[in-house]
Amino acid sequence: MVQGWIFLHEPVTVLLCCLPAEDVCRAGESTCRSLVGALSYGETARVTLRKSSRWHRALSAVALLGWLLLVAACYLRLPLGRALSLWYWLLIMALLAWSAWWTFLAVMAYLSRRAYLRATVPLFMGVIVAAALAIPNWENAFIDSLFLLQRDRFDAIGAAYRQGEPLPVPWWTGLLSIDGSVQVQEDGVYLPVYEDWRAETGAGIAYVPFPPDYETVFMTAAGDLGRPVRPFGHGWWWVE
Repeated sequence: MVQGWIFLHEPVTVLLCCLPAEDVCRAGESTCRSLVGALSYGETARVTLRKSSRWHRALSAVALLGWLLLVAACYLRLPLGRALSLWYWLLIMALLAWSAWWTFLAVMAYLSRRAYLRATVPLFMGVIVAAALAIPNWENAFIDSLFLLQRDRFDAIGAAYRQGEPLPVPWWTGLLSIDGSVQVQEDGVYLPVYEDWRAETGAGIAYVPFPPDYETVFMTAAGDLGRPVRPFGHGWWWVE
């Protein structure tokens, strides 16, 4: 049997042992790894795989973040469009390009590892969000959801109008009404939502304390009159 000598350095003692050649090699490798922190090929591969998996998940997370921001921007189209004007559409295009690019990178990263099933996750995510973006009228979705969430506040405005008291105007009317205004007109309370740049046509939300008829009208713009066409409930109507 071939013998070998190896010095194992400890913090206090130095051990001298006589070992078989195979054990010498194994002990030498262990000692070198402990001294210089080197990793074996298998350990290096596992570390690389873990880092690669984290990177792929990070790509998917960034893509998901972009899609969620795009959905939020579409949902808030009414207040954002009013505040940003043409810049709003540049924001939408930037978010769309961002989401599509990172989704592509995530899909290609999984395909490079032959993880075909995982590659479908960011792809389906983009398809689902793109289908949601096909909702024809995000403004109506925003108005309807805001009315459902703030029904008590709308009821308080209607009650104050019926009793002839000052109208309580909450802060969120600025997200819905032009300049956050609440107008008291002949047939009820009117919140202007849309008005073209020439003030010839407009639309908004109105509170009517009685069942409206053909003679129930609201001034929606300087040169336009609108009638209640769609009920929200509790006396509130969409006027155009």
